[in-house]
Amino acid sequence: MIEGIEDFIDQITANKNRSKVVFNIIASIFVFIGISNLIGLIPGLTSITYEGLPIFRTPTADFNTTFSMALTAVVVLQFISMKEWGLWEHFNKFIKVKDLYLGFKKGISSGVMALVDFFIGLLDIVGEFAKIFSLSLRLFGNMYAGEVLMIIIMGGLAYVVPSLWLTMNLLVGVIQALVFGSLITAYYMLSINPEKD
Repeated sequence: MIEGIEDFIDQITANKNRSKVVFNIIASIFVFIGISNLIGLIPGLTSITYEGLPIFRTPTADFNTTFSMALTAVVVLQFISMKEWGLWEHFNKFIKVKDLYLGFKKGISSGVMALVDFFIGLLDIVGEFAKIFSLSLRLFGNMYAGEVLMIIIMGGLAYVVPSLWLTMNLLVGVIQALVFGSLITAYYMLSINPEKD
């Protein structure tokens, strides 16, 4: 499993040194999400309740879990980017005041292009927040929908279809862990300075 995760990260980063840096965190995320996705498939475990609420609910079927994981990952990536590029260069990716000044210093046409780049930088700020919501909602939506469909199918077709559905949920649980881990790795590679390799 460790070698498989290492190879998977190497394919995304295309750099052994960078893969070693992120391996521990990406492997931890992958294992946590994988186990979280699959824990709800243990028969009878989710039926244990306290005051009407399930005690052993699938953690990734709760938006609080997926949102906190995505928020933490994106915040850590911002700090990595600040470390790699420096504080000023990191903020200059989003708020391009220096480029705006230099563009208008060259001329009107360069200034207009710099103004467009300035607004694109502001849109990149929105993109950073979108990363949080896309990561968390993708994982949450898939796992919550799978949990609800499993309850419906097991209630309606109690003997034949559940085994097929459980098999599909095993596959979906592993794929969602891979997707989350690969997106975090890809975002990491976007936040680093390639000149420091």
